[in-house]
Amino acid sequence: MALAKKRFMKLDGLRQTLLERCRRCAALTIPSLLPPRDHRETDQLLTPYQGLGARAVNNLSAKLLLTLLPAGSPFYRLDVDPEVIAELRDSLGNEKFKTQIEEKLATHEMMGVKLIERNAYRVQMFKILRLLMTTGNAMIETPVKNGKPVEGRLKVHRVDHYVIRRSPSSQPLEIILKEKISIEEVPEGLDRPSPTTGDDGKETQNYDEDNIELFTYCKFNGEMWNVYQEIFGQIVPDTDGNYKPDNFPFLPLTWTLTEGENYGRGHVEEYLGDFISLDGLSQHILEGAAAMAKIIFLVGSNGITNIEDLKAAPNGGFVTGNKDDVTVLQLEKFADFKVALDESQRIERRLANAFLLTDSIRRDAERVTATELRLMAQDLEDALGGVYSVLAQELQYPLALRIVAQLPELPKQVSPSVVTGFEALGRGHDLQKLQGLMDFMMPLGAETVQTWLQMDDYIARVCVALGIDKTGLITPADAVNAMMQQKEQAALIEKIAPQLAQAVSAQMAQGGGAPPAPANQPQPQG
Repeated sequence: MALAKKRFMKLDGLRQTLLERCRRCAALTIPSLLPPRDHRETDQLLTPYQGLGARAVNNLSAKLLLTLLPAGSPFYRLDVDPEVIAELRDSLGNEKFKTQIEEKLATHEMMGVKLIERNAYRVQMFKILRLLMTTGNAMIETPVKNGKPVEGRLKVHRVDHYVIRRSPSSQPLEIILKEKISIEEVPEGLDRPSPTTGDDGKETQNYDEDNIELFTYCKFNGEMWNVYQEIFGQIVPDTDGNYKPDNFPFLPLTWTLTEGENYGRGHVEEYLGDFISLDGLSQHILEGAAAMAKIIFLVGSNGITNIEDLKAAPNGGFVTGNKDDVTVLQLEKFADFKVALDESQRIERRLANAFLLTDSIRRDAERVTATELRLMAQDLEDALGGVYSVLAQELQYPLALRIVAQLPELPKQVSPSVVTGFEALGRGHDLQKLQGLMDFMMPLGAETVQTWLQMDDYIARVCVALGIDKTGLITPADAVNAMMQQKEQAALIEKIAPQLAQAVSAQMAQGGGAPPAPANQPQPQG
C-alpha cells in the first residue's frame, strides 16, 4: 500500500509556521498569491490599506522576466568544448570554422526561442517570479513522456501544494505534491473507498467527487528520482518510473535558501517590517482623513441663532443670529498626521528602492539627465546579482537543459550556458566585447582596420551575439569581393577614359587610322 498521503501529512505539520509567514507576506502585497488556509473561490480576501506592495512585486517581477527570459532572443547559449574546436581547426585548417559552428548553434538557439513562444513560457514564468518574490518558494512541473521532456505548457505549484525535504547541502531529497482532481479523471482499475453506513441505514461516500486527492511522490536515491502517483491510498497504474536529474519534471525553486532549511524566504519577507509599518500607517492616515473630511457644525445652546433657520436658508440668504454661536468641529491633529505622512513617505522610498521602482531613483532636482538615471538604475540592477545567481542555477540552467532536449539532438560536446541575468551584468555580452575591439582599432586608422580585421567574420559574430539570422540580410563575402572588383574596374576606366578619348581624337585629326600604341610596345612596321 502506498504511503504518500501519510508522508505528506507528516511533513505538512512541520511547515505551518512557514505557511503563516508566507501568507502574511502575500496579504500585504497580493493576497491571491497565497490565500488563507481552506480558502474557497467565493470567500473574500482581505485588502491591504496600501497598493505599493502589489505595485512593487509586479514591477520587479516584470523586470526579472525581461532579464531572465528576454523576448526574441535566447536566454542561453550553446557552447562547444574548446578542445574540440581546436582539433577541428587544426584538422581542417579553416580559421573561420569557429564562426561557422556558432552560426549553426545560433540557429538551434532560435529554435528554442520559438519553442518558448509557442508554449507561452513567459506567462507561467511571471507567476513563478511573483510567487518566489512573495512567498520565497514555487515549483515548476515540465511535461514529460517516456522519461523525456516534451513540448507543452509549464505548470506552477504554490508552496502550500507540496512539501519538500532537503539534505544539509540543500539538495532536494524528497518531494510530495498534492493536487485536486475530479472523479472523471481517476484512472480505471482503482478501488473506490467503501461508503459509510449511517444509523438510518443510508450509505455515504467518504470522498468528494470534485476534490479527490492525487499525490505525486518523488524520492532521490543519489542517482535517479523514483516517482509514482497515489489515489485512495493505491498506486496509480503506469505512473511509477525513474528519472535522471536532467529530465526530472519538477523544479523546486527558492528566492533565497538558508543552509539547513527545507524552504526558502522571499524578497518581501526581507522587508516585512517596512510593509507592516506602511500598512498600519496607511490605515491610520486613511481613517483619520475620513474623520477629518466629515463636516459637523456646532451651535451654542444659549445662543440666539436658530438651527432650523440655518438649515432652511438658501445659499447667500440672510438669517438672524450671532456668528459666535456657530462653529465647525475640527480634529486639530494636522501636526500629528504630518508626522505619520512623512514617515510613510520615507518607508515608501525605501521599498521603492528595494523593488526597483523607477520613480525611486529620480533625485529631487529640476534637471536630471538621462545618463544619471541610467547609471542609478544600473546600480540598482547590479544589487540583484545574488538573486540572478540563484535563479540561473536553479531555474534558467535546468530549464535550458529541458528545452534543448526537446529540439533536434546535438553532439555530446555541446552544452548550454546561461547568458542572461548575472552573466549579462557581470561579464557582459559578446556584443560589448566586439564593440570594444572596434573602438580600440578605430584610432589606428581605417586602413589598419581594413588590413587586420576580417570584416565578414566580424559581422557574422555580431549577428550571433545579437541573435540575428544573417541569411538574406548580410551580403556574402564572395559577392562583396566581386562588387569591390567591379567598383575598382569602373574607377580605373573612369580615370583613363579621358586619356583614351583624347588619343582617339588626335589620331582622327591626323587622317584616321588606329590610335598610337603605348610607348612600351613596338610600333607596327610597313
